[in-house]
Amino acid sequence: MAGPVGGQTMAVCVSLCAVLAFACFGPRLVPALGRLLPLRPSAALGLLAKAGLRGDPWRSASTAAPVVVLAGLLLGQSAALTSASAAACQEPRTTIDADFLLQARGDTAPRVAGLPGVAHASTEIDVPASVTTGSGDMAFTELDRALVVRPDAYRRAHPGSSAPAGPTGRAVAAAPGTVGIGRDDRVGVRIGDVDLGRLPVVDAVPRRMGGSAALPLPMALVPRAVLAQAPSVTFVAVRDGVDAAAVRTRLAAVGEVFTSARWADRDAKARGSADTGPLTMVMGLGGL
Repeated sequence: MAGPVGGQTMAVCVSLCAVLAFACFGPRLVPALGRLLPLRPSAALGLLAKAGLRGDPWRSASTAAPVVVLAGLLLGQSAALTSASAAACQEPRTTIDADFLLQARGDTAPRVAGLPGVAHASTEIDVPASVTTGSGDMAFTELDRALVVRPDAYRRAHPGSSAPAGPTGRAVAAAPGTVGIGRDDRVGVRIGDVDLGRLPVVDAVPRRMGGSAALPLPMALVPRAVLAQAPSVTFVAVRDGVDAAAVRTRLAAVGEVFTSARWADRDAKARGSADTGPLTMVMGLGGL
């Protein structure tokens, strides 16, 4: 496993190994830690506690091991998730060429691009899709998410990213998390009741800390009726020397407007909630 996902997994495994090693060295550490207890030597309770730690460190270590492991796992996973979330939040600020992001419904790029002061606009629409790999008895279909974009505008809004291209525009790009799909493959794509047929995979989407696009599709392949009411995000760049506040006011008439920094924070928190949910549950069980 490579890329950002592999890095996050390794970070969690490092904390696990460290905690287990600390628990194994418990019998050696317990006597030393026992000497640090702030108990008066004259107190009977203090004398008994210290005598128990020195006399049977194995029993004391085995009693504390589950608590040590649980506390270490929680701290290690919290640190790993916090670090990954911070990286995912910072990444869009360097990979997105946009001043504002507009959340609305349907393809708003043509309308937004015509507003005064807008340099370029790229609409991305996330829709559920059925993706089929293989053929005959080896055919396998899974439910995934397709990101419907205009390839040229997508590359302009995401410098260095890949988007589906090709002579006829009937092509897709494979995402890192898509199982069994690689360059030069042909996959069947179905969005709702619309069957797009077999499409060649001509490129691959780069890995991102905050997650990559599911299965980018050219907007020309999907009927407008399918996209008309689908939630969309439009990346809007403002021309140099133009009042950004005035452009934002015009965009507000189309949908909800965010600055690129605020949208990056909001998107990173939304993606990280899926990881922090299980961790919160484990912390609750530990508290019990």
